[in-house]
Amino acid sequence: MCVCLMCQQEVIGSNRSALEEVLAADKERTRLLAEAAAITAKGDAADGDALANVYEQLSVIDSDSAEARAAEALDELGFSEEAQAAPTLHLSGGWRMRVALAQSIFMQPDILLLDEPTNHLDLAGVMWLTQYVQSLSLTCVIVSHDSAFLTAVTSDTIHFRNQQLTYYVRREYTRTRMWP
Repeated sequence: MCVCLMCQQEVIGSNRSALEEVLAADKERTRLLAEAAAITAKGDAADGDALANVYEQLSVIDSDSAEARAAEALDELGFSEEAQAAPTLHLSGGWRMRVALAQSIFMQPDILLLDEPTNHLDLAGVMWLTQYVQSLSLTCVIVSHDSAFLTAVTSDTIHFRNQQLTYYVRREYTRTRMWP
């Protein structure tokens, strides 16, 4: 199964913690946990097979390690344990952008769509993001106005201007070399 993830410009602030927001990115896990809770709430012994099936599916997607993986992704982006537990409502735009990026690390997609990923990030955040995108071995589609970031991380660029597309391809692409 191919996983495609759209990394939004930032997570909308809410009363959910950063850790909860990252965990919520896994829609399948969330659905399965809700299904297990609903079956358990019924208390019907006949639903034992259905519950076993749900738990098997949760095991396949490694649900038991999800919280640790989400916390690790947030830690990589500079979140302390306290910040991971704090409501996203109290985070700045840059830190909410980091939550969105942590969701992409947590989900490990095959295709990553980044919409203005450098918005609200400080220099350290942009540098981290640049290194992260350069380290990926997957298809990454980036929409950005940050030409320095795009130059550092892309091999092919499609510039949309005045209803026309212009294609730029690096002849000798290396992740550390900028375009001439």
